[in-house]
Amino acid sequence: MGFLTSYKQLEKLCGERLKDNRCISAYIDQMKKTTRGASLVPGWDADLKKLKHYRWIRNQLAHEPGCTEKNMCRPEDTRWLNTFRNRLLNYRDPLSLYRKKSLEKKRSRSIVPLLILCILLAVILTVLVWDTWIA
Repeated sequence: MGFLTSYKQLEKLCGERLKDNRCISAYIDQMKKTTRGASLVPGWDADLKKLKHYRWIRNQLAHEPGCTEKNMCRPEDTRWLNTFRNRLLNYRDPLSLYRKKSLEKKRSRSIVPLLILCILLAVILTVLVWDTWIA
């Protein structure tokens, strides 16, 4: 499978996942808007850079005379696109990982007040039981 075929498959999947006909460009835009992505997801910046680079290569192939897969692409470019597509299929891509980590952070923040409340209730009950027992 060549670069363009792999790119088109990734393009289609990005469009379906984001429900946006700008496909990979929409994915890139979403990554740019996610300001804390690089701090929460390892490899965020490298993935963003690769996606932008491969979009540029695709545009060169589509619009520039003399640009061909043979003189623009290496086998590892196609492999990277296929690997990223598989990551997207398995929800291991940067945006999916960011959503997962964001939810984990929100859940952990919502648990702290509940733990404090439980500790306070335990202390109050201990005091009430102690007072009742002594009296």
